Amino acid sequence: MPRIVNFLLDLIFYIPQRIPYLVWMVLLIPITHKITQGRVENYLAAIVPLTLAALPFFIQHVSKHLKSISPSLLQTTMSYGATYWQQIQTVYFGEGRNAIVEYIARTFILLIGFSTIVGALGGGGLGQVALQYSKDFQLNPLLLVAGILFLVTLMVESTTKLILKKY
Repeated sequence: MPRIVNFLLDLIFYIPQRIPYLVWMVLLIPITHKITQGRVENYLAAIVPLTLAALPFFIQHVSKHLKSISPSLLQTTMSYGATYWQQIQTVYFGEGRNAIVEYIARTFILLIGFSTIVGALGGGGLGQVALQYSKDFQLNPLLLVAGILFLVTLMVESTTKLILKKY
């Protein structure tokens, strides 16, 4: 790939990670409005900024890991006559499988945190519940929301560890 294309792609994936998520969501309101055909106050509208925030995070980490794969390993598979697709299957997926599973889990946990922000802004869910009860200074519902988020995150981490052990 030409250097300018690499530079532009890196820039596209770098910028969203440097903008706070709340600001990013507000910047995406016009795009979200067009995609969801004017429905910007429900859970469907929350999917757009969540996806556009998580995708660069995931892609950047996976590409960084795949770039770290030894070029000699790729050259070895080429010398054995492997096609480009066989290289992707054996070298990139074979060497990067565990890291990719970990990055999927990290991205999912990131989405859990971002979804609470979306909920506080009208997307519904646990973020909305936490915001609603924090206005009345009710501690029990807030602790319940925090506990649920903690348990979901713990389940994601535990499932990831089981998957990594199995493979």
